[in-house]
Amino acid sequence: MKQLRITLAYFCLLILGVSQAHADEREYTKLKVLTQNLYLGADIQRVVAAQTAEEIPLLVAQAFSIIDGSDYKSRAKTFALQVKDNKPDVIGLQEVSLIRYQAQSDYFVGNPQMAELVRHDYLADVMDALSEQGLSYKVAGMVTNVDQELPAFGTIDGSNIPSLFDVRLTDRDVILVKENVTVSEVTPYNFIYNLIYPSIVGDIEYIRGAIAVTARVRGEDYRLVNTHLEIRGNDQVAAIQALQMQEIQALLAAENRAIIVMGDLNSDPAHTPDVVYGFPTPYQQMALAGYVDVWDKGGRGTGLTCCRSELLNDFDLSLTERIDYIYTRSASGNESFATAGKAKAETLSDITDGGFWYSDHEGLYAKIKMPTVGDEDDEDVAEAKHQHRVTHRHRRHNDDAIRD
Repeated sequence: MKQLRITLAYFCLLILGVSQAHADEREYTKLKVLTQNLYLGADIQRVVAAQTAEEIPLLVAQAFSIIDGSDYKSRAKTFALQVKDNKPDVIGLQEVSLIRYQAQSDYFVGNPQMAELVRHDYLADVMDALSEQGLSYKVAGMVTNVDQELPAFGTIDGSNIPSLFDVRLTDRDVILVKENVTVSEVTPYNFIYNLIYPSIVGDIEYIRGAIAVTARVRGEDYRLVNTHLEIRGNDQVAAIQALQMQEIQALLAAENRAIIVMGDLNSDPAHTPDVVYGFPTPYQQMALAGYVDVWDKGGRGTGLTCCRSELLNDFDLSLTERIDYIYTRSASGNESFATAGKAKAETLSDITDGGFWYSDHEGLYAKIKMPTVGDEDDEDVAEAKHQHRVTHRHRRHNDDAIRD
């Protein structure tokens, strides 16, 4: 009887050893992803909260001045250092602002000419900063969201004489990839459901959206989606946010490749469905659709990413929300990422030489290993992987012989 127990124990150990060997030989695709809300540089809610038309130009000028003072070129350089340290294959950027002005306002006569003089171009600043660090990235895709112009009253271009001028804000979401990454199927998308701010000068629809691309990294195709959902706010706004996530789910419903969804979802795991319609929150929707939050898979620390103060100078205050995410889902037919995938994730932040945080959001960076089981029907892929395994085992055998 004792001999039987020993034999059974040996058999179990043998099975575990074989299983571990198979696990060790499992093929993975590797991807490094970074998502970052760049932050406009000022809270523009003050503008839509104006009670009289006369307040609008003063409040717009105030926001314009705060944005100038946030020194985005310096912030971009500090962000570029984070990229240099981690070298992601893919970068998802939100609030990639383009701010233009017109020295002679024509807003109150029908605004026949939109402002075109560039004051700040955050995308150009980021690309310049990356280049200065010797990094080669390219724009894989971009979606243009809200594009709104309003009048401002103040000084501009060094003039000491206050005057009326126009300020135009264009919001964009962007995906960057390393220069050697092949990109196809670029799909910019604006949401059907958007928040409309009733203001004293008329309704302002804050259009948001998503950018999707297919990227081939190290021989594997990924469908990448970068988005910035509406801020949760009250229950009516929470419903709009949930509907925006449903639109993203619809865009990806027929997708059979590996998927990465990244961005500022403005949805904390602690949030509950709105009481108006009871829609699941964006965070809940992603889980229900089979996506894995890589922070839950391998995050270090709290994962809190939001939010710094408007002036980016709150060095003693703690972040309170986890609203920036990287989600993944395995390709159709592949082993589930939730079961076999691997990930390590961390948040990123730093202070500029000027003494400001580079954004009001922490960046989120992840190293992801996705299982590739299931694509063996491709003979070329299967043969290449077989040769890799044979070479790996042969090298391991030789190493063992040397140690012996």
